[in-house]
Amino acid sequence: MLKTLLKHLQMHVFELDDVHSSLEKKSGHVEKMLDWVEVHFRQPFSLESLSRELHLSPYHISHLFKQQTGITLSDYVAGRRIREACVLLENTDFNR
Repeated sequence: MLKTLLKHLQMHVFELDDVHSSLEKKSGHVEKMLDWVEVHFRQPFSLESLSRELHLSPYHISHLFKQQTGITLSDYVAGRRIREACVLLENTDFNR
């Protein structure tokens, strides 16, 4: 049951990899957002912290990310966390 759930989650979450591959010609700001998420996804998400670091307004960050990637920043962070959880579950003895 758990393995089936993991496979289902991974199928949907790995669609987020398309975000990275579609950004080759996209905004440098969005790439910086993705880098920031990669470093901070284990912490509570704070749009304000991200906006301070990038020197952009929270509205602009949200709008730009959605425009460039097709998904919200919150959905991306959630997907990144789920992907990490799947990796951790696959590499533990708990699911065996």
